Amino acid sequence: MPYYTPTVEEGRQLVEAEGSFSLDTTKTFTVDWSGDTSQIQTINNRANTVTGIVRAVTESLLAKAFGFGEAAMEDLFIRFKTRVAERMAKGTAEFLTITVSMTKKS
Repeated sequence: MPYYTPTVEEGRQLVEAEGSFSLDTTKTFTVDWSGDTSQIQTINNRANTVTGIVRAVTESLLAKAFGFGEAAMEDLFIRFKTRVAERMAKGTAEFLTITVSMTKKS
């Protein structure tokens, strides 16, 4: 599934160009997809958890943007889960999160 996350600088430029907000702070951090390693979980279980989280956030966006039906969505997320599990099997899997604080201009 194509997915693009802008850089902090790209985000800053978009906010400034739009003009309705002033950017207060930006922070970046990584989130480990491995989950709670204090509990014994299989890679498949952890990949299933990550897929559920990503699906909760993206499914309605994908359905609206591309008109995917239920069967296509199911197939997409089965393939996504397989890729997440493959990545987890190679070592730590993590993703970058950008947090932004803005104030609406008067």
